Amino acid sequence: MTIWRTSAIAALVFAIQFGSSGAVHAEEKTAASELQSYIGKAQKNPLAEIAHARTKAAQAQEREAAGHRWASFEVTSFLAPSPKIRCDNADCTRTSPQNVTINIAGIFGGIDLKITQPLYTGGKLHYLQSAAKSATKASEELAKDVAGEIASNTAKAYYSYQLSQELLWMLEDGAEQIESGLATLEEKLAEGSDDATIQDRYRIQALQAEVGAQIADAKLGQQFALDSLRALIGNDKLKPEIEYLEASEFTLPSGAQPAPFDPRVEAAMYGVEAQRALEKFESRSFLPNLAIVGGARFARAQGVDNPPGAFANDPFNNSSAYVALVAQWQLTPLAQSARVDRQRAKKHEAMATLAAAKRLATLADKSAMAQATQAKVRLAALKNGERAGKAWVASVLQADAIGAASAKDLADAYLAYFSAHSKLLQSIFQWNIAAFELRRRRGEFARVL
Repeated sequence: MTIWRTSAIAALVFAIQFGSSGAVHAEEKTAASELQSYIGKAQKNPLAEIAHARTKAAQAQEREAAGHRWASFEVTSFLAPSPKIRCDNADCTRTSPQNVTINIAGIFGGIDLKITQPLYTGGKLHYLQSAAKSATKASEELAKDVAGEIASNTAKAYYSYQLSQELLWMLEDGAEQIESGLATLEEKLAEGSDDATIQDRYRIQALQAEVGAQIADAKLGQQFALDSLRALIGNDKLKPEIEYLEASEFTLPSGAQPAPFDPRVEAAMYGVEAQRALEKFESRSFLPNLAIVGGARFARAQGVDNPPGAFANDPFNNSSAYVALVAQWQLTPLAQSARVDRQRAKKHEAMATLAAAKRLATLADKSAMAQATQAKVRLAALKNGERAGKAWVASVLQADAIGAASAKDLADAYLAYFSAHSKLLQSIFQWNIAAFELRRRRGEFARVL
């Protein structure tokens, strides 16, 4: 019975040592503060930069739409060879030569300026700017969603690493005790002791194989979690300082609290606003635009005489300016009607997207709440189960001290505690993830760079 007594005592000592070491580390640095630091770093990774760049592009498009309200300038300058043209009479109704020929006599240069200031567009500029503003807000909300998703993935990787490390500690300690016990059993079998049987050997070997497989799984899970955490943060040498897993402190929200925050719903709402504005924009395209148009032209040509009179159309020597109130139409009735119908369909699509987003958000919130509630109840139950497992091992050890316990009793007690502790760690992990998701759904980890 030596093997089972040694294994049980080692398990209890391990549990006591584990609890005390965690308390020491907690005084120096908490898992919550370390995770918060990792989230802050992860939210600067390329995925967040992509969302940030898209928001910047949307903001620039909004400024572009607003800029169309103000005057536009069109400037054209030119420089060319100048022909030689002379007036044959005082009114310059006859010239030599009569037509322009290849006869370079200098330089011909000038500048044309045209200024257009919109006055009335039938609301087209207003709705265009409104659509751009809504698109910017939608992009900002989607950037918040990316930030929250990054935070969630970081938390899952962080807690997964801690869970794998805890399981690995427990499994490696158990493997050592099993190896030691197997050696003792072999000695007793060799001596022909009545306390050892072939069935005990098979039982230990089966347990040894199972623990070996679980150690391999725990190492793989730990490495995958660590690689994920490093990839999110962008540090190939990162390793969490706090490796033990503890339950997060979080109070489940009550039904009286406000509705959860979901940036995807907010983005869909702004998407509907943008499509409505674009529908108005297309429908107003049937209306004319009113604008003040002004301009000036200055041109001079060496070697060309300047004819007198305001009615002479002289392209070579010209100094003129103008200003006018103009009305502009660009009418393509059938094509424009189709564009209005297309935009109306896009608006309906956006409205359906919003309805779907609201349903999904409600479902996700209910699911997160149910998972957190179930994880909390399960955590409390498994804590009681682990305490019962410890008490079971202790009682069997006491019975063994007076010769009233068998090897099977000790094996069952040790395996029960081993299983209870593993389930407790899994439950803590599930609670931490569920609590984090609820915090995220209330906008705690949303941010815009």
